[in-house]
Formats: sequence, structure tokens, C-alpha cells
Amino acid sequence: MKKKVLILFILLCEYSFSQEIVFPIGYTYNQEHSFHVGVDMQLIEETFFIVGISDNVTFRDRKIKSNLELHISAIPFSSENKSIILSMLMAEFATTKDYFNPSLGLSLFNIVKIKTGYNFPYKLEYQDKKGVTFGLIFSLGSMSKFNIM
Repeated sequence: MKKKVLILFILLCEYSFSQEIVFPIGYTYNQEHSFHVGVDMQLIEETFFIVGISDNVTFRDRKIKSNLELHISAIPFSSENKSIILSMLMAEFATTKDYFNPSLGLSLFNIVKIKTGYNFPYKLEYQDKKGVTFGLIFSLGSMSKFNIM
């Protein structure tokens, strides 16, 4: 699994020379409190279509637990879009080895994201992961191609 993630990361970095890369950090709640850190890449300039790899780090029983997450986000921002409210809406689909998590939220120019969703576990032994989720994510990085209406 680690080799696949490393290969995917290298491919994203090679493709991204003409794209925007940001580093999201923040807080997520997926039935436990987690520190969220990762790398995201914007694929399309006009609409924020973002793919990324993140790690949700938790501290349980005095040990660090890591849960790798792949996610795809869409923020319908466009320079032709005259609605500020529509430009702030965000949809995200995330998956880990334990669960699938669709979520909706608000994004302030892809710098601050507030999202909520629901975890759907893949197996019966992960039923403790089932439930409502929440996240507050800050994206650090270059936004040189970003144009405000």
C-alpha cells in the first residue's frame, strides 16, 4: 500500500508543474479526533477540481495511529460565475481502507474549508466508524492562478 501511495504521489508531483499544489492541514472528526495533513492538486483552472492524499493522525492508547485518505473535491468557482454563494459550495468524496466518506461544505476561495459528511464503513468490524463527520481544513500554498471574479 505504501508503494502505491508513493508512486501516486510522484505522478501527481510530475504532472503538477503547471497546476496549483496546496498543503491542507486541520482538524477532522471521523468518530475520533484527528489531525489532518496532506497534499492537494488543482486539476482545472476555472473550476476547482482537486485531488489529494491526506493522512488523518490520531492518538489512541498513547500511540499514534495513521489513516491514509484519498479524496476528490469539487468547488464550482468560475470567473463567469457571478454568485459568491455558489462559489463557496464544495462537494468531496474521500475513501480510506476502513470507510467511504461523502461530504458537503463551504470553501472560502480554497483557503479555508468547513465540511460535514457521513462515514459508510466497508466491513462490519468498522461499524464504530459509522456516523457524522466534520472537518475544518486550512490550505497552505501558492494560489497564483486564482482570480476573484
